[in-house]
Amino acid sequence: MQKEDLKQIADLLDKKFDEKLEQQNKQIFSRIDEMEERIMTLTKQEFDTVYERLNTIEEKFDTIDESFEAVTQQFDRVEQQISALPTTSQIFNWGDQQIVPMGRMLDKLKFLHIDELKNLPSNLEISQRLVDEDLA
Repeated sequence: MQKEDLKQIADLLDKKFDEKLEQQNKQIFSRIDEMEERIMTLTKQEFDTVYERLNTIEEKFDTIDESFEAVTQQFDRVEQQISALPTTSQIFNWGDQQIVPMGRMLDKLKFLHIDELKNLPSNLEISQRLVDEDLA
């Protein structure tokens, strides 16, 4: 074999090697592209799932927020109603203004009719008589 034959064989081997290398590179890049597609698809699906879950959670928070606002409004109404009610001191003052004069008036009536009061029957008898007469 001569140099030229060896060179042709080497060129043919180089060409065959380059073709095989190019074919393998195409296969590898094709697989890489397929894997990349699968990864992108799976990643998108997972992100979509996470996004849906986050939306669900956000809707729940919105519902809770609306409920909280409704409860706050109810508390505000109750607070207004409570603030409109009289205080303990106002009730006692009103009672003092009503009861003390009535007590004094009763004392005056007792004084004026002291003789008749002495002749009255017992409280039990008075109560029974009022019941019998449909006055109690």
